[in-house]
Amino acid sequence: MTYLRQILSTALPALALVSAFGCEDPTNGRPRVDAPFAAEPTNARPIADFPVAAEWSAQAPSGAGPAIVISEARPLLPDARHQEVRLVLINPTSDSIEYYGYPALSSSNPPPPGEILPFYTFERLDDAGVWRPAPVGWCGTGARTLQVPPGHAGEFLAHVEPGKRVRVGVEVTRHSRSGTNISAVWSPAIDLSEESATPATP
Repeated sequence: MTYLRQILSTALPALALVSAFGCEDPTNGRPRVDAPFAAEPTNARPIADFPVAAEWSAQAPSGAGPAIVISEARPLLPDARHQEVRLVLINPTSDSIEYYGYPALSSSNPPPPGEILPFYTFERLDDAGVWRPAPVGWCGTGARTLQVPPGHAGEFLAHVEPGKRVRVGVEVTRHSRSGTNISAVWSPAIDLSEESATPATP
């Protein structure tokens, strides 16, 4: 997980700069109109390589679509502004799925097998029990349309605000014989006020 933390330690200050000074290619997580159509392969690994993904897959109903499950929510350090949550994007389908994100921290620093960096977003649960979007800004410079093959999964880290009940989402595109479907895939609720995550369910 060292590589993922390195990415986030670089990305989080960059997000602040996006707001303050702009970015060569700012994006809210959605591919730009001129983003490349052909998806590139990622470091996704077979579902069986991730225990939490394998457990989810064993319990998932037949025909289940892509999912995000929680692997670990790390305790919040006393001086930390964000809490670190480890998640896994799972593709149990017979079709490849695509997401938008970074292929690597740099061309000379590829991620280890199984680690990905999608452009994720958040929603917070308000007092009325309604999920509300939370703003997230990503710098799109160097981002690509990337692919998770059928029966594969990829692990990623999200930094989320403590003291809130949130969920993490990734927009994915699925191409199948019946057509192209674009949808947001959401994690289970993450209760950061208790420094714990709800159990992952299909």
